[in-house]
Amino acid sequence: MAFANANEFFTSLSAKFEDPATRASLNELGAVYHFSLSGDGGGDFCIDLKNLTYADSAPASSDCKVGMTAEDFVGVVNGTIMSQQLFMMGKLMIEGDMTLALRLEQVFNAAR
Repeated sequence: MAFANANEFFTSLSAKFEDPATRASLNELGAVYHFSLSGDGGGDFCIDLKNLTYADSAPASSDCKVGMTAEDFVGVVNGTIMSQQLFMMGKLMIEGDMTLALRLEQVFNAAR
């Protein structure tokens, strides 16, 4: 499934929280991710994999904060842009646990 914008991705992911297999897969990460997306369609988004909840706002605290443009984010979740390339170009910023950032592909796959 290709996502048109970041909001579509997060809505799709939160709907998958109801699926038992997806719940088990994501809950094992046990992390709070904060996505800070700039530009058109951007904003702050929070995925709490400890409680399997989603919010379209910044969390009080997070284990891993990911910053990039909303356009680049959509490219990453759709698989048309490699996150490693964005990181090396300074277009993807990570704060917090880098190991959790490396496991984001697991989160992205759950929404597809």
